[in-house]
Amino acid sequence: MSSLLGLLLLAQSGFAQSSDDVFGVISKFSGDLYTLGELTGGSEAEWTQLEQSSADKLKLALAGMDQDADLLNAKGRTPLHEASALGFGHLVEVMLQDDRLLALLDRQDQDSLTAFEHALLAMKENLLACHPRAENPFVLVPYYVTLPYYEVRQPYPKVQALLQSAGAKTGSDTAKEVWAAWCTQDDEDARAQVSDAVNLYATLKEISQNERDAALLAEIEKQADLYRELVQNLSGASRPSAEEVKLFIDQLYRDKGFEPPDE
Repeated sequence: MSSLLGLLLLAQSGFAQSSDDVFGVISKFSGDLYTLGELTGGSEAEWTQLEQSSADKLKLALAGMDQDADLLNAKGRTPLHEASALGFGHLVEVMLQDDRLLALLDRQDQDSLTAFEHALLAMKENLLACHPRAENPFVLVPYYVTLPYYEVRQPYPKVQALLQSAGAKTGSDTAKEVWAAWCTQDDEDARAQVSDAVNLYATLKEISQNERDAALLAEIEKQADLYRELVQNLSGASRPSAEEVKLFIDQLYRDKGFEPPDE
């Protein structure tokens, strides 16, 4: 399993930390975000409430943290790594006010990635750019359940801006190398786009959106084929006209935000 894919599994299962410590606050927010997504899909008001609550808990955790506390997990990641990788800008903002974490701003984890580079890769938003045919439900379900949060809130650019303002190094070469080594994306054009990207985050976001669109179009086409097959088995007055069939199929595309194909 790639380290990038493993990060998503780790975020869903928790970091094996108490919910009262810094890593635990990150894990708790990740879990709450998933639960909210399952229950209601999430809304601006609900997300804001969760963010405020977790930011308050993080401030308490930092205030109660020993000066010599271990700020690295088993992957060699700091809380800044984890929060940045997950796009939790409200937590990154709090962390950057703590001198102990600020001193670790450009620290590399075991994959040689900094917090800023994790924010560029933005795996919680750009998973499909890396693994377009991922089938692991423990990865895909949390990805789609929490995707509305990332699409609406757009947290990764905020994380990148916060880290850059704090003085983080902003290169993307190592992030590109790690992505190329670990990702299962086999489209050579997509890989070339990543290699040549000036804005790595924007490039990965575009590729991921293209992969989602392609998967959705394939599903619509499958539904259209099933409908055509059903129509073929009907006879007499119960069989829709060719125009009615076209209108029905065209609506399948429009309902998902696509223009119907010309026939």
